[in-house]
Amino acid sequence: MARGKPVRLLVRNAAALGDHLRHPLVRVVVGSLGNAAALESAIAGSEAIVHLASGGGDSYEDFERTIVAGSVAVADLCGKHGVKRLVYTSSVAALYFGGRRPITDATPPDSRPLARSHYARAKIESERRLLALHRGDGAAGRDPAPRRRGRRARAAVPHGVGQWPRDTHCLGWGSGNVVIPFVLAGDVADAVVLALERRGSRGARSTSPAMSG
Repeated sequence: MARGKPVRLLVRNAAALGDHLRHPLVRVVVGSLGNAAALESAIAGSEAIVHLASGGGDSYEDFERTIVAGSVAVADLCGKHGVKRLVYTSSVAALYFGGRRPITDATPPDSRPLARSHYARAKIESERRLLALHRGDGAAGRDPAPRRRGRRARAAVPHGVGQWPRDTHCLGWGSGNVVIPFVLAGDVADAVVLALERRGSRGARSTSPAMSG
């Protein structure tokens, strides 16, 4: 907006937007990832998309429907409407922190999604399927059917750090010696803008934007 670029937002509740987003350059579309018409209205005609949405529920099917299927729907519509760039913000929960190696941009998604929380598993699967779409492999099939049910995952706490029996009680993964590259929310926003504008970063991953929680 500061550079005079128009911004389009897909939000569930327009009344909850801050005053700084009530601006002539901002167009608001009310809807969700599950609303196909609203999603297409938000994406059609855009040069670039920043996908920040998440989801939740009581079962993995709930998370799969919003986080995984919703992300694939966004990617499909970007292809349909010729969007030049899609920036997907994932989560620290999609990475494995129990090893001894530092977390870098080359660190792949966790290889054991079925052993993780519903939220982490959905983020892992989203990354896998979006990267497959970028490579031209299609959606790379569906995530394996759920084999267990666990407690309800909460996106308010970073599951990549550990298991949270309560919001104020964290049981960390691994030995506790792995350095976790947390960054400030403002720096994440700057990184997203740079990702939108940077040439030659198609299909690239960076661990920094994924640390926003």
